[in-house]
Formats: sequence, structure tokens, C-alpha cells
Amino acid sequence: VGCAFFERDFCAGNMATNTAYGAGRWFPANPAILNNDVRKYISDAQVDTIPGNIVVALSPHAGFRFSGPTAGYTFRAMQNQRERPDLVVVLGFSHRGPRINGAAVMEGAALRTPMGTIALDQQAAQFLVTKPTVHFDSYPHQGEHSAENQVPFLQAIWPDVPLVVILVGDTSLDEDAPLVEGLVELSRSRRVAVVCSTDMLHDSDYDKVNRTDQETLRLTERLDIEGLKRNYSYHNQIYCGFRPVMIGLQFARRLGCSSAHILKHACSGDLSGDRSYNVGYGAVVLAVPQ
Repeated sequence: VGCAFFERDFCAGNMATNTAYGAGRWFPANPAILNNDVRKYISDAQVDTIPGNIVVALSPHAGFRFSGPTAGYTFRAMQNQRERPDLVVVLGFSHRGPRINGAAVMEGAALRTPMGTIALDQQAAQFLVTKPTVHFDSYPHQGEHSAENQVPFLQAIWPDVPLVVILVGDTSLDEDAPLVEGLVELSRSRRVAVVCSTDMLHDSDYDKVNRTDQETLRLTERLDIEGLKRNYSYHNQIYCGFRPVMIGLQFARRLGCSSAHILKHACSGDLSGDRSYNVGYGAVVLAVPQ
């Protein structure tokens, strides 16, 4: 699947509307088909109501025909919540684009997909960029699908909840602290949910992918951040969105989470029938008591 494209319709100042052009590449370009597909992924997911308020969610970001059914579990759990958040922060990363130092926050007032336009929360974004290593920069978002692919699901369940869309880059995990602290501070006055965009292991060995993913999910369930760090390396990318996941888990821990709910695991080889190269997908949520 080719890269997504990203354009901006410029108005005055920060009133730009960003247009995500993953349509026709990562997900259908036809609004009706995309809407029907996303809603079916969500409605088909059988998820028990999660006690408490979901504050962090992990969702995959491959082409929707592969990862959409797994992502549906994440967003079904979020949809089932008694109280919805009033802000969603979407954390992605750059697969192959420009190097990002720290965290690059999407500029503008809105983001448009084939399912419509969803607001970007400029006040929350302005607050986060006061933190060291966090800055406005829309350029890395151009052609990057990891955060963008979460947006149609959010439009399906909470079209009126504004977003902050962030890509994190190549700085060390120790430099995530300012963004984590900013999210914690926001959560003191806002109901914040963080969606971390990540697939799991990529490998030609189908059994290795499933075995590694199950161990990764066990560590995630226990909120064993140190164990996940030990298992991760460039040649063993247990989460391809490792930094978004680490930020999300640290945020959840700061809010009082002690464990995660594992909702679903799948492998692309099972979905496509082609096990010559495999990608794992996981749906995970973390909740705090109400």
C-alpha cells in the first residue's frame, strides 16, 4: 500500500483545515463505503463494557482491510463508555518521513477525511507546546498514516470530540517526560483520552510474530514498562509505534492505572491467507476507576 498524502487549505493564521489523503491508499476514498466499513468493524467487535474511564487505547494502523477488524475492538470499547472524553490526543510516529525531534503537533483548526471534518483543539495544543521538546510542526505529518488512520474511527464514535494530533520522533524515551507531564496536567481540567497508534511485530516467521506478540501483550497487560523496554530493539520492534505506546502507558500509570485490558490480537497472515510476511495487530485499553 502506498503512502498517504496530506494537504492544507490555508485560511488566516491557525484556521487551516488539514486534509488527510490516505483515502484510496490506506482506507476507502468513497465516503459511504468508508463510513460503512468503519461502523461495521466497530459493530462486529464483541467487547464487554470496561469498568472505569478509558484513558489510553492502543490501535493498529495498517490498511483498513487488514487492521480495521482489530481496531474495531479498541473503538467499540471506547464507544461503550458511559462518559465520553472531551479531548482525544492521537499519538503516531513517522515511518519514513523527516526526522522528528521531540513531538510534532499538527497545526490548524480541523482535519478532513472522507467521513467529514473533525475539529483540532487549538487551546489544548497551545498548552502542550509550552512543554520542552513539544512544538507545532505539520510538515512531518505530510504522507504519514499512523495517526491519520485512527481518525475515521474517532469520527464514527465521537464526531464532536476535538483532537490533538501528534507525531513523536527519534529522541530517547527519557525525553518523553515533558509530553507525559503535559497530558497529565491537561487531564486535571479535561477528560482526556490518548489513542496510541501502533502495529506489533513484523516478520516473515508467522509463529515468531504470534509468540512475540503474546509476550508483548502479557507485559502490556501488567503495565510492565521496563519489561517492554528490555524486549524492544531496532531488530525486535515489538511495537512499531513503541514511543507512542510508552508515552501512553506512562500517562496511564500516572493517572492510577495498574493493568491493561487486552481485547483482541490478530495477524495479517490469518486475514490475508499469505503468511510469507506477517504483521501483528493488537487492541488494548487502559481505564481508571470512575
